[in-house]
Amino acid sequence: MSGPPPPPPPPPPGPPPPSIGGGGGGGQPAFLADIRKGTQLKKVPDSLKNDRSAALVSGGGGGSGGGGGGSGGGGGRPMGPPMGGAGGAVPSSGDIRAKLNAMFGGASMPAAAPRRSKKPPE
Repeated sequence: MSGPPPPPPPPPPGPPPPSIGGGGGGGQPAFLADIRKGTQLKKVPDSLKNDRSAALVSGGGGGSGGGGGGSGGGGGRPMGPPMGGAGGAVPSSGDIRAKLNAMFGGASMPAAAPRRSKKPPE
């Protein structure tokens, strides 16, 4: 017994990489030229636009589809048009806690861990 057989020969080299460039006018790659000659977007009239980024205003008719599930109990403020600025008044911590309790089934949340001081030990 003279030992294990020799390993198989290495695989042949792969094909050369495709050349980059050409095809598009002005020195642009061919795929960019294909994108530019593709379908153009249509201009949609304002009457057909469905802008979902606007704030929801209660009271108007029209529109279809179901709304999401509300959490019930408001914060004591009457509903009305949104206030100007960056979103109106800042909610109090009690409002936030009530909303979190409603979202998580009223289970009490664990207290936050105490913060460690960043002083180096002496």
